[in-house]
Amino acid sequence: MRDLAIYVYSIIYASKFLGLFTLNEFRDLMMNFFGTDAVPLLPDAVDPKILEYFKVKPSHYELNMYILEMGNRNKLALDKINQIHQFSNNPIP
Repeated sequence: MRDLAIYVYSIIYASKFLGLFTLNEFRDLMMNFFGTDAVPLLPDAVDPKILEYFKVKPSHYELNMYILEMGNRNKLALDKINQIHQFSNNPIP
């Protein structure tokens, strides 16, 4: 069972992000059987590949576009934003 623990923990970890009823039910079942102390929800008990899948990794272009759109929504001039970090009005995809 110890060899399978990382996979069980990974499923429980992923259930928080996916919102699928069956995964939430599985998580609740494991916690009811073994208790909340026996089922670690910390990322260090999870398969590193699973952690990588749930990281947000926007491209430079996506980040630039998000900042420009946020600036427009909040009426922030690009000059003000660029005091912190350099963004462009003409990002290259």
